[in-house]
Amino acid sequence: MSIAIDVQLKLLQTLPLIVQNHPTDLRDSLIFGVVQTCAVLLSSTHGVVVSTASATLQQLVTSLFERLKHENKAQLQDSAKVKLDLGTHHVIVGPLASDAFKVC
Repeated sequence: MSIAIDVQLKLLQTLPLIVQNHPTDLRDSLIFGVVQTCAVLLSSTHGVVVSTASATLQQLVTSLFERLKHENKAQLQDSAKVKLDLGTHHVIVGPLASDAFKVC
């Protein structure tokens, strides 16, 4: 099903605002869904949608890693930490680091 170009562009314009204004609400599958939406729109046949999706994805990833940098500097309570399974071993990270690992 194809969504009209103007709707796709409005969606791409809205995503960074949502991430910026609701950073603590976007976790786990929601942040993955935001990134996945941009990735799907990268395959559009319309150049303007592809370039906007690319810019939006870059902005979202940059924002995610800026938040991650701030999380790493903050002292998190043990209840906020997440055990991340890396196959051969485990690491304890903040919730945003866990989300970034899942997205990447």
